[in-house]
Amino acid sequence: MQVTIKKWGNSLGIRIPKNILNSLHLKENQNLNIDIQNGNILIKPVTKELENLLAQIEPKNLHHEISFGSTKGEEIW
Repeated sequence: MQVTIKKWGNSLGIRIPKNILNSLHLKENQNLNIDIQNGNILIKPVTKELENLLAQIEPKNLHHEISFGSTKGEEIW
């Protein structure tokens, strides 16, 4: 689908057609992330921060528990 970049106040913008908004369940005033990836514009809905962080967990970046040894005083572990 082709759209045109238009002046919007002091900025430029595009209009997202209603059928695309509906198919992605996007709403007015919803926040989006916009990035450049391989020379393309990538627009994605902002997800909740915790959900976004959890989605990035992979076996290669998963940390294991670390032993700090036995207690020396009255610490409660």
